[in-house]
Amino acid sequence: MLSGGLHTRGKPYPADAQNIAFCVAVNGVLAGIVAVADPVRPTTAAAIKTLHAQAPRVIMANGDNERTARAMAGPLGFDEVRVSH
Repeated sequence: MLSGGLHTRGKPYPADAQNIAFCVAVNGVLAGIVAVADPVRPTTAAAIKTLHAQAPRVIMANGDNERTARAMAGPLGFDEVRVSH
């Protein structure tokens, strides 16, 4: 809870773990929904492929949401995901 009775709660969209929707309530009443996206850069998959040519395993170390990290890691070619909270 932030000052003035403002509440936020974030949750990844089920269909696309790269986007997060925050419901915002003021004094217990829904005031709006804010969507935030953190898209993967177009060069990321090629960079992972280059790393695979130099190393047997490529690991994503992430401090964010585990579900989001795993959803992004597979298609990009990471061998393993390690998430710390």
